Amino acid sequence: MWLALTSKTLQALEELKTGSDRVVAVVAGAIIDSLLTDILKSELSPRKSGKVSEVQSNFFQPEGPVGSFAAKINLAYLLGFFSDEAYSDLHNFKNIRNLFAHYSEHNSFDSQRVKDRCANFKLIETWVGPATATRDLGDGKTEYIDSLMAYGDGSGIRLSLVKHEEVKVSPRGRFIATAQVLSANIEIFASSIPLHPDLKENVFKTKPIL
Repeated sequence: MWLALTSKTLQALEELKTGSDRVVAVVAGAIIDSLLTDILKSELSPRKSGKVSEVQSNFFQPEGPVGSFAAKINLAYLLGFFSDEAYSDLHNFKNIRNLFAHYSEHNSFDSQRVKDRCANFKLIETWVGPATATRDLGDGKTEYIDSLMAYGDGSGIRLSLVKHEEVKVSPRGRFIATAQVLSANIEIFASSIPLHPDLKENVFKTKPIL
């Protein structure tokens, strides 16, 4: 269950449906990296006049001051976007992505080094829980389904899963669930789309995001 508001995110998420462990780690990492870039660009330079666009572009180039995944995480934390817990998870997430991207021996979430890092994720313990949404099967029958639950008070978006207990003990499951929580909350913060029909604006604009 992913929340994708942009075609860019939708395209990337397609690769995760049947992707190998390496594909999942690298693509999910690219999604979070891209979303961090979006919120930082909006925060640092809301105006587009003069040479702002040029300076901003250079700033986020790979060789620029905030070109790396780590630099984006650090700056976002300093700007108040994330709690200590989310900051820790983002760096852990980045480190796992790097293991898959740069070391051929790490090609599975069953690799001991990767498993150990996945066990260290913190947000999953409070932001991922049992399924609460249902769908009608007819004849008075319903079944629980995976869902992203948004609360109108702006407290964030939580991931509700039918197999949440299985996910929490699986390294791959913990990585993907963490990516889902991060991407959903960051993308909603970056958007102007209200998540409830009674809301006239997006209330998920408060910091920290997570």
